[in-house]
Amino acid sequence: MDLSTGEQKQLLSWDDPTISWEGRGEEHGLRGIAFYNDHVYLAASDEVYVLDCAFDLVDPFANRYLGHCHEIDVYEDRLYLTSTQYDTAL
Repeated sequence: MDLSTGEQKQLLSWDDPTISWEGRGEEHGLRGIAFYNDHVYLAASDEVYVLDCAFDLVDPFANRYLGHCHEIDVYEDRLYLTSTQYDTAL
């Protein structure tokens, strides 16, 4: 959204019938967003999606320790997430 003109454009749709948006925790949609070096990082339940500034998918990555990941942030060139499935900070 352009805040000066009010113009808006949908760049990405997350209309995926396999995602449950009900309740809390587990496999329920996107869990966090971070920005770093012209990329957008989205935390999903067990994956991190890396998008460019146009919201085109650059690189998805998965890891078994990303189970039910939440809260995502970049600090000093490192990406941090929490996994509620494993009670860990990654």
